[in-house]
Amino acid sequence: MMSLAVENGRLCYATSPLRGGRGQNHVEGFFERAQFEAVCRRLPADLQSAAHIAFTFGWRTQSEV
Repeated sequence: MMSLAVENGRLCYATSPLRGGRGQNHVEGFFERAQFEAVCRRLPADLQSAAHIAFTFGWRTQSEV
């Protein structure tokens, strides 16, 4: 949005370059609820909580949970 404002003369500069394209954060697939529950049943009890948090909020386990 900021880059569009700069291009249209509504903003002098953007704090960071915001261009389209596929970066490292793109998502390639999703778990449906039934698929998630099947996987979660096979996890150790201590990992099930983290898995539920990640699934509920759409977080990545290595960087956000």
